[in-house]
Amino acid sequence: MPLSTQTVNWLTANPNLSVLAFDLTRQLYTSAAVNALGVLFPNRHVTLVTGDSGLSIPNFAHLVNGAVKCNIIFIDGTHTAEGALLDIQHMRAFVNDSYHRVIIDDATAPGVAQAWRQAVDTGLLKLHSLVPANQTLCLQAEQIKTGPYAGAYSFTRQSVESCDFPESSDYVQDALMIGEYVLT
Repeated sequence: MPLSTQTVNWLTANPNLSVLAFDLTRQLYTSAAVNALGVLFPNRHVTLVTGDSGLSIPNFAHLVNGAVKCNIIFIDGTHTAEGALLDIQHMRAFVNDSYHRVIIDDATAPGVAQAWRQAVDTGLLKLHSLVPANQTLCLQAEQIKTGPYAGAYSFTRQSVESCDFPESSDYVQDALMIGEYVLT
């Protein structure tokens, strides 16, 4: 879900950040999340485009005609190979060519992994730099209990070796796949 902890963390980390999110809005909490972002981050630009991303991303791209560019593209949508690949392809319209990075959530889910591999194999995604396994970091989450960010998560970076993963976990595989990718 694009309007979640990641959004709060990004907006908190950078006072100049704007957010463009595409969401089906099937969840009852989506409008409440958008309203909460407006309260937590007044005078900040948070744009929510609703609907199926297979249609809403290209339609919005056509509407803004190159006027909106993104530095971070966070793909977190459908887990089908076809849907994930379409999201990757369609987000190309929003790439800031001077600097951008692509983050793909749930990269080890079968459909997402297939889309990611296909995007790399066809040259749509290009590895910019690989994070060596001994320098790979994971994020350990701790839920904030009180204050204005209660319920959100605080993240600390740790080496993969010191992360507390479940015994049989895809997280280690995710961590070892980390690289910086760009859309070409």
